[in-house]
Amino acid sequence: MEDGSYAFGVQEFSRLKDQFAFVDALSEREKAFVMEAAEEQEAIQFSWRYECAAVLLWALGLYGLDATYESVCNVSEMSKIIRSYSSLDELCKAAKLRSKREILNMHTRALYYDWTCVEARIKHIELENLESGVVQEHHYALNWLCNANHTRDWDQISCNT
Repeated sequence: MEDGSYAFGVQEFSRLKDQFAFVDALSEREKAFVMEAAEEQEAIQFSWRYECAAVLLWALGLYGLDATYESVCNVSEMSKIIRSYSSLDELCKAAKLRSKREILNMHTRALYYDWTCVEARIKHIELENLESGVVQEHHYALNWLCNANHTRDWDQISCNT
């Protein structure tokens, strides 16, 4: 949904699934989302998963991540990175996996920022210069990377604070 268009997102997904042959790696919820017509609200919720993709590309050393959580990821830049590889194998060969220490530090940062967002919601405080949706999606992806929920099932990850 790079241009905000669901139809464009479906078209691009179709092209990329052929190029990268990743459909078997999708979670059950993701498969259901892409194989069935989605409601607008569900499409909006899934569009936030770009932030998870940003974290995963960052962990692979292919994308610079803004750890201030002030703005959403640059979808166009991420798309260019992904499209620059002809296959998943080529992308994996180009990856320079970040160290466990870097990933754990980023995970801790996301957890603390998520606590800040939760506390602000409870106290009805508006946080300036902090995108809580970005924080939550980063926390989600980093929990998966660190196996924080003791599951590898992408659909079962939670962001407990």
